[in-house]
Amino acid sequence: MGKSTTARALADALSAEAVLEDDARFTGPYLERHLALWRWVAERSRAGRTVVLDGDPFKALWFGWVYPGEGWTPLDALEAFYRPLLMRGEVAFPAGYALLEADEAALRTRRAGDPTRRRRRFEKHLRLVEPLRRYFAALEALSPGRVLFLRAESVAESVAALRGFAGRVREPVDSDVGLFDGLIAWLR
Repeated sequence: MGKSTTARALADALSAEAVLEDDARFTGPYLERHLALWRWVAERSRAGRTVVLDGDPFKALWFGWVYPGEGWTPLDALEAFYRPLLMRGEVAFPAGYALLEADEAALRTRRAGDPTRRRRRFEKHLRLVEPLRRYFAALEALSPGRVLFLRAESVAESVAALRGFAGRVREPVDSDVGLFDGLIAWLR
């Protein structure tokens, strides 16, 4: 059970659309691909559809922070890329984030139990667990109620908790630039 499986199950439970981070319709350089994915989600949202996004349009912020020195876009360049888009309303923080959490032993057990997936960057992605929790805790502190920290025990339990969270999620407000500035300051 992972985030994509849970996202698809939640979308089914909500009669919503799911868009996965690795959706083949969105191609091109990393930042532009995530921006295109966000635009697709925003368009459907404006049309009154509920969309479950398996990803984060601001993933580059935390990915470069977790993996410094690996060639990710520097924070100053990311700030210059995102700020004008935020100011023009072309990108926004999702109304709600869910961080599905599991300890290393559980993740290793899931990996061993799923021979259908290669998970070639598994060890590298394990290094995301603690920093990601810290990043989303900072996001939650800056925008209370936006992040659900969820112990991922089973898809059914996760979907039940996420359905409740989805009912409480508020639409993004005009403070996205302030939230962005707060995250940039925190990352520095």
